[in-house]
Amino acid sequence: MDWYLVVKFVHIVAAMAWLGGGLAMIIGTALLARDSDFNARLRLLDLMNRLALPFFIPASTAVLVSGLVMAALWVGFGDAWLVLALAGIAVSLGIGMAVIKPVGERIAAGAAKEGASPAVLADADLLTRVSRFDYVVMLAIVVLMVFKPGWQDTAMLFALGLLVAFGGALFLIPRRSRAAAAVA
Repeated sequence: MDWYLVVKFVHIVAAMAWLGGGLAMIIGTALLARDSDFNARLRLLDLMNRLALPFFIPASTAVLVSGLVMAALWVGFGDAWLVLALAGIAVSLGIGMAVIKPVGERIAAGAAKEGASPAVLADADLLTRVSRFDYVVMLAIVVLMVFKPGWQDTAMLFALGLLVAFGGALFLIPRRSRAAAAVA
């Protein structure tokens, strides 16, 4: 049995779960953002929060660990695509644990106590924006894994840097949300 293929299989399946689950949640929040029923949006955000510990964090951790194992045992750590992809996975995992999970828990507690209050809706907007930026980071990781640029591929690396910077500017800089406008 080729253990590299087993570890690679685990890596790919975990990445599919992580990316697919994240995309489904982003699409769901985008569809519900147009809905005037803020409680429906809060229910979806509650589902995201409930899935964080048993699904998203283990999937992203499995991607990171299996990637580290493949690099340590078979590939090495010198290639740009690998170094940057592993760094991106670590950043995304950090965003999930340091921002998405605690803000999701704050939304759940606030919604249970006060419903769709302005504070809860502001946190929901923050969670949505951070999740979308996190998905930009994940997209950059996929590009790195598919195209495997080297350190000399400065144009591609620069373009990926611009993608992440643009995603940060688009999603992390607060704007007046429809939810806040409706409550005000």
